[in-house]
Amino acid sequence: MNGPGKRPLDVAVVGAGVAGLYCGWRIVEARPDARVTVFEATERIGGRLYTVIPDGAPTLRGELGGIAIITTQRLVMETVEALGLEREPLVGGDPHDLLYLRGRRFTADDWADPSSVPYELFEAERGRSPEEIFAAAVRKLVPDAAELTPREWDERKPTLSHDGRPLSEIGLWDLLRSLLSPEAFELVSDAGGFRPEFQNWNAAEALVDVTAGWPVEARYERLRDGYEALPRALADRIVAGGGEVAPGRRLTGIREGGGAAPLQLDVEGGGSLAANRVVLALPRHGLAQLAPNTPLGDSEQFRSDLAAVSTVPLFHLLLAYERPWWEELGIDNGRSATDLPLQSCFYFGTDPDTGRALAMIGYSSEDAIEFWDRYLGERGRDREPHPEQPPPEMVAEVTRQLSQLHGIEVPAPYWAQLMDWRGGVFGGASHRWAVGARSWDVIPRMRRPLAGVPLHVCGEAWSGLQGWNEGALRSAERVLRDELELPPPDWMSADAYLGP
Repeated sequence: MNGPGKRPLDVAVVGAGVAGLYCGWRIVEARPDARVTVFEATERIGGRLYTVIPDGAPTLRGELGGIAIITTQRLVMETVEALGLEREPLVGGDPHDLLYLRGRRFTADDWADPSSVPYELFEAERGRSPEEIFAAAVRKLVPDAAELTPREWDERKPTLSHDGRPLSEIGLWDLLRSLLSPEAFELVSDAGGFRPEFQNWNAAEALVDVTAGWPVEARYERLRDGYEALPRALADRIVAGGGEVAPGRRLTGIREGGGAAPLQLDVEGGGSLAANRVVLALPRHGLAQLAPNTPLGDSEQFRSDLAAVSTVPLFHLLLAYERPWWEELGIDNGRSATDLPLQSCFYFGTDPDTGRALAMIGYSSEDAIEFWDRYLGERGRDREPHPEQPPPEMVAEVTRQLSQLHGIEVPAPYWAQLMDWRGGVFGGASHRWAVGARSWDVIPRMRRPLAGVPLHVCGEAWSGLQGWNEGALRSAERVLRDELELPPPDWMSADAYLGP
């Protein structure tokens, strides 16, 4: 498929998410004569960034995947600026607007009155919000957690311990249960909103994730045109630089030798092409599917490193309303939380022309997904994720739980979109390091899993900041610098931290 007279690809990038597209852009910018193609198995680019515009509300942007940028994550901030993408504040987060826990409805102002909070907390825990309780627990182990830089966190991770055990060998739930009263643990979990933070994953890695927004200078922002504007801008730069972005071209295998280049790539539907180097910018699930048909399949070390990461089975549900009904309760933006399977509700803005408004239900934990699966069923779990209209019965149940949470009769949405990320090459919407995994050992190995073979792995899954595009870009940039020997770009800070 290289065609007569065509030289092999200098670099084949597999996966058109942020990490893969970033690799393609950086290569064509640094080496204009290089032949570079970014292959994508699905028919769209962007990976787990997926922006939609609700019907009848043209100024609103709904996110079915990633949402936020934190201003302290310098690599993604500098990339966005280099691409000329506009940002805006992302209002929301804490304190909660409203909580409905154990059948009682209260607001953030009620934390100061322990009698309003339906949990039997220890004396030292009373009068504190769930975030304050959690922060106090973290500071028992890492007193300066809010001041640590990403580099300092990575330097500290291997030495963090609790009761003589490395934190990397303790699950986050187990750690919190030993630091909090039983009721405080339930409160922190019930009111967390982002419950995957409280899954029992590697505690050393989890602390980095849950403290990402702690620094005083940290601000949450989003892209004005939606987060999908980032991969689209990267793809445009690749094409403008002479490279190729090829959606709908699934690689089925990679072989060594046998041609004019070190690696031969098999493409679905027949045919093959030669490449001097291959970068696999894939989520864990997609990499696990492809690996047996590559030289990686015979490596016991690679299989072990692959098992060090698991996927997080999340989904997003966007709901558009004829009016922002939450304003009747004095809520302008932010989020509310509940121990119902709904878990949380984010208020994401109002169209100034139509008055229509957008809310989001999402980041559901594994136990909540079991509840919603009674409505979703299998729904083509083996196909690639795509936006779909949720079943009417599911929307009705969501509306019922929203009414319970808010204490009013919430109207039915006029538009709804669901994205279940568990299908296809994704297997989930994010990744987590397993208990016992030593990320600082695994991450460098994944950059070149096989000695002497120009085959590399990068992406958010193989970073020290999983669940964030900052992690994806750090991982990609390390491959580009360490393995492809690309110089840093002019727009990047000289001291930009790239991880282990």
